[in-house]
Amino acid sequence: MMDAPLIDQRVSCRKCQFCFAVQLSPIQGRWIESQCPACEVWACFTIADSPERQPSLPDSEELEERDRTIQRLGEQLWPPIKAYSNHPSVAWFDRIGNGVFADDHSRICWPASCWVYRFSRGGMAAYIWQEEESLFVRGWHPIGSRRSPPEPAEVFSFLAALNRLCV
Repeated sequence: MMDAPLIDQRVSCRKCQFCFAVQLSPIQGRWIESQCPACEVWACFTIADSPERQPSLPDSEELEERDRTIQRLGEQLWPPIKAYSNHPSVAWFDRIGNGVFADDHSRICWPASCWVYRFSRGGMAAYIWQEEESLFVRGWHPIGSRRSPPEPAEVFSFLAALNRLCV
């Protein structure tokens, strides 16, 4: 029996809701495993996950407002990295996230729903985040390790946090 040809379909990541294209079989029940390009989580998709079974995409005004919101957020999050772009630690800057990183299973020590700057080098990661008026740094530890990471250290400037990453 010949396999049905694959067709391009847009699906939404079940974790982060990012919409991306995958090639799916038109036969119900046939699934394909794919990795979300946004959050890097692997999931299985079938033709049931195609757009006609999903809510409609937002209109252009909604997309423009979302883009403006993202731009405003970026303007708040990127200045510390840009201000110290020549600092050696910035070369290890990986991403800004909500503190839940799929490849790091170590105990989370920052408050829920705060912005966390992630730095990585080799198989190690370190994090900087803000709680109220203070900044905290959790030093280098193996990514994906279930061992306890180093205790966070309180610092009083982003520069001091970057300096701690150089140690």
